[in-house]
Amino acid sequence: MTGEGEQTLRQRRAAATALNIETQAVALALEHGLEHVTVEMICAASGVSARTFFNYFGTKDNAILGHFFPEIDEIKTREFIASHNPDILGELIGVIKVPDHLVEHKELEFNRLKLLSSNPSLMAKQRERFATVHKKVEEILYLRLRRDAPSEETEEQTRDVATVASELIALAFRYTLAETIRNGPQLAHVPLPADAVALLKSVMARLSA
Repeated sequence: MTGEGEQTLRQRRAAATALNIETQAVALALEHGLEHVTVEMICAASGVSARTFFNYFGTKDNAILGHFFPEIDEIKTREFIASHNPDILGELIGVIKVPDHLVEHKELEFNRLKLLSSNPSLMAKQRERFATVHKKVEEILYLRLRRDAPSEETEEQTRDVATVASELIALAFRYTLAETIRNGPQLAHVPLPADAVALLKSVMARLSA
């Protein structure tokens, strides 16, 4: 039977291998252009076999996009729906689990952002991956708003509010990503959903002042 310590070591090695492949794939694509990079080049740079590469990622694009993306925290989701905290936007961000990978490997994430910004097809794939999280956030917000909705407000009206709010959060997040690319890696961190909410609150406060 595999011991817990051995399993943890195996997982760490797998994570390190995946990180190495991602890092090399992104670096090669930035240096040579996405269309000129091959799986063979990525394997050579990362020191892995083609079999290992395909076991981890399957395609060149998947290696560049990486394994990690936000997920929904089910426990915090239930807490959010039941909460009466008036800071709905601020609390909503708590249901999104941002991988430690995004914080621990800032240079890789910055380089990935640059690559995505210059390759619309890659950006479209990334947005498709994030679409599920986006829709879940919209549904969670709808459930919270519907609970406290005025009696005269229809379900459709509540849904409209949730949809617009989630779209505004996504728009603010895309803006913070674009600003990160424009200003360069000297920024303190890769922007997170919380940064998008802070920006959105600032804009809303200014417009309603």
